[in-house]
Amino acid sequence: MISPGTDFDVIFLGDGLSGLIAASLLAKEGRKIVLLKERRYRPYYEREGYRFVFFSTPLDETIPIDLLRKIPFPEQGPGYREAGAGLKRSVAFQVLLPEARIDLYRDRTLLRKEWQREFPKELGPIEAFYEALERRRQDPFPFAPPSFFNRAFPLDRFLRARRVDDCLPPLSKEFETVLQLQALSRSYLYLDSYPLPLLARLIEYGETGPRVQVDLGRVERGLLHTLLHNGGLIQETDEVERVEVRWRGEVRVYLKEGRGPLQCQRFVINTPPHSFSNLFGKKRDFLFKWRGRIRPRYKVIPFCAGIRKRVVPVGMGGQLVSLLDPEKPLEGGNLLFLRLGRLGEEASAPEGKIGLTAEALMPFDESGRRPISELETGVIAHLNRLFPFLEDSLEFIDRRWIEEQGDCWSYPHYIYGKPSHFRWWEGIVPIKISRSVYVSGRVNYPQLGMEGEFLSGIHVAEELSKSFR
Repeated sequence: MISPGTDFDVIFLGDGLSGLIAASLLAKEGRKIVLLKERRYRPYYEREGYRFVFFSTPLDETIPIDLLRKIPFPEQGPGYREAGAGLKRSVAFQVLLPEARIDLYRDRTLLRKEWQREFPKELGPIEAFYEALERRRQDPFPFAPPSFFNRAFPLDRFLRARRVDDCLPPLSKEFETVLQLQALSRSYLYLDSYPLPLLARLIEYGETGPRVQVDLGRVERGLLHTLLHNGGLIQETDEVERVEVRWRGEVRVYLKEGRGPLQCQRFVINTPPHSFSNLFGKKRDFLFKWRGRIRPRYKVIPFCAGIRKRVVPVGMGGQLVSLLDPEKPLEGGNLLFLRLGRLGEEASAPEGKIGLTAEALMPFDESGRRPISELETGVIAHLNRLFPFLEDSLEFIDRRWIEEQGDCWSYPHYIYGKPSHFRWWEGIVPIKISRSVYVSGRVNYPQLGMEGEFLSGIHVAEELSKSFR
């Protein structure tokens, strides 16, 4: 328990991954850090020997190795799997459409064979499309400080979002759907059309630089160890009632427990900004502008299912995106992100059984009004289409976790809508929003998914470190 009135260099609100990265890096520099953690929020769910860990996109666990090397771990390391020959030849995930199952290989040669099998009549236009992506990879790397020329002549007029069929030979609606699902599977941002440079970063074909597959739970535990080992503190709380920014820049944070304020020089919001209403008071709400610029479009709703192995079709992988009807909206269980646990993985399921996490989308504006039971009906109908004889092999399907945890201010699983004045190579919500207040997390670079969350943590640490010099 932290005493009221204690002075800190930085207080982090929330224990999301990007904030953990920044807090750990600053603690290693000797800064006095405290992380405020929501007492009742749990990022996992356990039932009858099953353990479910939730995700926002199917490719949350695939990270560029150069980013992973920039974050602090204990000596035993993060336990990642190098993207060697075995991983490169593996299937990143599968896209399931009403009449097709597409294996999205990381290896270019194998992926080309997949396109030849599924889209034999348009292989030429598809290859032309990938050649265009390769050319676009030569565009400036995002987040680099702009030159004087780029500030005077913004590049966005040359890199506007365009539909694929505006700049290439016609491609089938089905292939465009696969591309959109690939992009959505790595991004926390839903766009009706993607700029080609951004699409080139999001889809698996032609990865630039080696990527690794990581256990995010282990990464977070390693970061917590680093934070605590270097003198950082963690304070559980039910709610932050208000934050006061004093005229000299000092920040006072008042908790619901009412034991007096905590004080700091810098305050970092490390949780979805829309979760807080007038955190700084009506007269000085630093979040108001940015809450209006980017808002969740969909809330990701997870369902936990325990199933027997025999129900899984031959060839079905562990990570899937399934769309029942490309002509319908994404809600209602029509689109599912699926993750199947590995058979025999004692930490996630009993022997001979598999844990299945099925995540559907609900329009954010309706998530507080529509009961989750309505969405569950569509999800079960969708699962019955994917898994023959599911009813005979289903142990349970459970929505209890989302009903208990979905209204927590720590809940991170949202797909954001297109913000105004969107430039894909820049951040959307700036890291620094005032002299003393910073934002870290998915709203900084939602267009890059988990990669953007790593970038956010690293950049927040850099900005805070500079502010103390």
